[in-house]
Amino acid sequence: MVREFHIVTVGAGILLNYKRFGEKEIIERYGVNKWVELAPDDEEQQVVEKYARRNTRVFKKVLEFVSSDPKRASPELNAFISFYHTLSRANKNDVELSLYTTDTGVGLFCGRILYEYLCRQGFKVNSVSKLRKYGWGPEFFDEALLDMVDKFSREIAEKRKEGVKVYVNATGGFKPETAFTVITALLMEVDGVYYIHEYFREITLLPAIPLSIKESYFKVLRELEDEPPVWMARQLLEKHFPGALNPLDDLKRRGLVDTVDDRVILRKWVKKLVEILSV
Repeated sequence: MVREFHIVTVGAGILLNYKRFGEKEIIERYGVNKWVELAPDDEEQQVVEKYARRNTRVFKKVLEFVSSDPKRASPELNAFISFYHTLSRANKNDVELSLYTTDTGVGLFCGRILYEYLCRQGFKVNSVSKLRKYGWGPEFFDEALLDMVDKFSREIAEKRKEGVKVYVNATGGFKPETAFTVITALLMEVDGVYYIHEYFREITLLPAIPLSIKESYFKVLRELEDEPPVWMARQLLEKHFPGALNPLDDLKRRGLVDTVDDRVILRKWVKKLVEILSV
């Protein structure tokens, strides 16, 4: 018996498609065309979130739209259904999914639509979860990555211990965050990452090549967890990277550390990743 677990990142694709092909009366009545253009921190996101319930008219209409042609209506479903029918070896009862959305009302709305559809199709779906500050832009990137690494790694590790095949559906969401999702997944040794190829419009399964942090960097990052003073960090780095011009600046350029109050600190998501990979 083969069991599968799918992590699905969710974007705004469903509402973008509803804006193009949905009922004009619903689009105009609820302002769906404006929803997809809202900034992540716009107060109107809270209004959209209030509509993300199965008893609201707009939710029912969008769910009907998705149910009528799921692969056309949803990029995430296009990828998942294509994978399930062509690459999966599991029975429907042995497939479990977790849905992770952008930290917006629009993202949550789309995630709950996917939840309702997949449950009605007989798949086991965990509750829809927002990734904190996911999709909010560069200034919130660290916070989003920290939450992503924390949640994804725990679920992936748990499922791998159970002998479950783990896949990541990386079709939905913003490109920078999605790219890091793939990196995190490969570091955690998932069985595959899949998406719909933008040009060929076909399911693409990326080879699950195991990634690892270079041992020399990993040792240094672990030793920097205690947030040493800059002078001590420089001595430590000179020991690990003899002859390097300025290894501290190199780590900063790579986005792995910062200097605060004359101390070297790991960025929060890096610290979490080191903690996880040290187990």
